[in-house]
Amino acid sequence: EAYRAVHLPSIVLVAGMLSLGAALAGSGAQDVLGSTLLGALGDFGPHVGLIALVLIGGIAAQFLPGAALVVLMAPVAIQMAESFGVSPYPLVMAVAIASTSVASPLSQPSLAITMTPGGYRMRDYVRIGLPVTIAILVLTVLVTPFVLPF
Repeated sequence: EAYRAVHLPSIVLVAGMLSLGAALAGSGAQDVLGSTLLGALGDFGPHVGLIALVLIGGIAAQFLPGAALVVLMAPVAIQMAESFGVSPYPLVMAVAIASTSVASPLSQPSLAITMTPGGYRMRDYVRIGLPVTIAILVLTVLVTPFVLPF
């Protein structure tokens, strides 16, 4: 019964998300993103860099699978940490946490697959998931520097 409930567009969506993530990681998008971020944030320090990575990760997580987003953003976080002269651990961990989203079925294959059988609509994910995602992002910015100091 569960196999019959999952419909083909959900499977195609999941396959497309994985392909998009792989294409972004292999296209050089991370180099462009890294140089742009460093150019814009070079003088502001690691705390502002952390906030920028979390915001970019949180927004991108609505459209990309989490694993692909981490693969794309982790080198940017490491490059940013090197330019600031700080440990890369808090920045990479913030990227990993920010890639978690429950506000969009596009970001998590499990959400996409259960959308049709559960009778959910996009607004259901946004209504319930957006406050949770915002809380995750705010807590990441506040807690990460204490757990993993720069």
